[in-house]
Amino acid sequence: SNEVWVAAGSYAPFNMDQTHDGLRVYGGFAGNETSRHARPAFPRTNPYYLATRIGSGTASYSPIRVSNCTSPTTRIDGFLIVDSKSSGIYCYKSNAVIANNTILSCLGGDGGGIYLREGSPVVLNNRITGCHATRGGGIYAASTAEGTMIANNTIVANLSVAYDRQTAAGAGMFFYYATAQAVNN
Repeated sequence: SNEVWVAAGSYAPFNMDQTHDGLRVYGGFAGNETSRHARPAFPRTNPYYLATRIGSGTASYSPIRVSNCTSPTTRIDGFLIVDSKSSGIYCYKSNAVIANNTILSCLGGDGGGIYLREGSPVVLNNRITGCHATRGGGIYAASTAEGTMIANNTIVANLSVAYDRQTAAGAGMFFYYATAQAVNN
């Protein structure tokens, strides 16, 4: 199967590259489910309940990195990312689906919550709160291709902060030469 189910708990950061192309990784399981649909629905009333925490607190690199995954079936779904010292999710040259994640209090140079560069990623139904970056406190998209969709995300109380004489822009979202549809965020 091309699915990985990850039980609630705390885990080290992980990297998905072209060798993981098409892999679907789902978090938020109790560990006794027999069906992916048996995990609690998103959004969970308490984001820490059955939370699959990735790389919180000390990482100077993104807890979840997706690079060179061109299959649109590649998926990151149902994770809690808290207090990263870099973008919560980093997506480069990939067509991944990033859905149903809760990203809190992350700090990135660009894209505190989610960093997108090149490819045609789809970003759906995420909660991004309290993240900081120079550009795109919540989401940063640069040089993305046609087909990039950013929809139905809750992007609240993020900040754009100027560092090293750079100009701050886009506390919620920032697009830089990006082709993207942003709907209902």
